[in-house]
Amino acid sequence: DTPKIPHHDEDNVRDSSGYAGDALKILEQLVIKFPLLNASLGRALGLLGANYKLAGSAVTAEGLFQSSLDKLDGTVLKASSPLSILDKCIILMRLGDLYMDWEKREKDAELLLSRADSLRSSELPRSWPVTELSRSWLTSNEVTSGLQIWSVQDVL
Repeated sequence: DTPKIPHHDEDNVRDSSGYAGDALKILEQLVIKFPLLNASLGRALGLLGANYKLAGSAVTAEGLFQSSLDKLDGTVLKASSPLSILDKCIILMRLGDLYMDWEKREKDAELLLSRADSLRSSELPRSWPVTELSRSWLTSNEVTSGLQIWSVQDVL
């Protein structure tokens, strides 16, 4: 089940959704001039989707996750950096988790979670420190901070 937001955090979620929406509009304009930013747009859509999921707007979150995957699908194969692959794994898992909460979508959820695991195991570097994909692994601060210590060759 999706955790409920404590009442005092509702304003923060609403504010962050507004800021993220504004940033997304700016990024969409930049992508027109710089198409290589599509992966960044995919990540931004996914983050905004996660925010809407947390706020309880499941249908909006689903649309944002699907749009995120559309953007990432166009970039992952062309520029298969560990970060873009990680982004896609995270979105697949978040969408899978969302579907787990819906009636008659369990099979879709299982398929998405399986795709995330397959992508991770086949595409991320062998030196990746984790052998099993889990929700706690993909949402941990260690993963984000660990990306900062990779060499340029690992990311390109």
